[in-house]
Amino acid sequence: MDVLFAQSIGIFIYCLLLAWLEVQIEGEAGWAANLPTWRRQPAWAKKDSRFFAFLRAAFRVTSGGNELTGYHLAMTLLVFCSLMLPVLMATPTLALFARCLGFFFLTLVTWDFLWFVLNPAFGVRRFNKQAIKWHPRWLGPVPAAYPFGYTFGAACVAYSAGSDWRTFVIAPLTVLVLVGACIAIVEARRVR
Repeated sequence: MDVLFAQSIGIFIYCLLLAWLEVQIEGEAGWAANLPTWRRQPAWAKKDSRFFAFLRAAFRVTSGGNELTGYHLAMTLLVFCSLMLPVLMATPTLALFARCLGFFFLTLVTWDFLWFVLNPAFGVRRFNKQAIKWHPRWLGPVPAAYPFGYTFGAACVAYSAGSDWRTFVIAPLTVLVLVGACIAIVEARRVR
């Protein structure tokens, strides 16, 4: 349990760094709007490539309908590979893979939300469907991918810990509490 708590804090710090980096890269133009990146599929790919059609479909499902870009594919693969390193460096088990996969999904959602929190052009006040056009599907106050990502991530982490049901809430709750603290700090500084 203590290890899971420490890992959850580490994941939050990782998400904070990813969001901060992405704010520096994208600025106020979300979803790589002003970046020199391909959209839909790269120019060098075969027209209507089945591979990229599959990637686009998988990305739409896991991201709540967002457009696939070269930038987002590269960043997602980088994060996936970095979070899967423990599977390669230790004796691989299904439990270890499940924990890494769970943290991957928790990271995607947390990183995305922290981008809005840290971005001077947004903040929590502008976190809504009207201001954020690149998230096409919303469930209530959040993009559709958020509940799926957190639930699936929490389920994977809980599976990795065995039969202790409390692990289903420890990782996501720890990350959410830290996100709340981050919001309080950032928003307090904006008011000044």
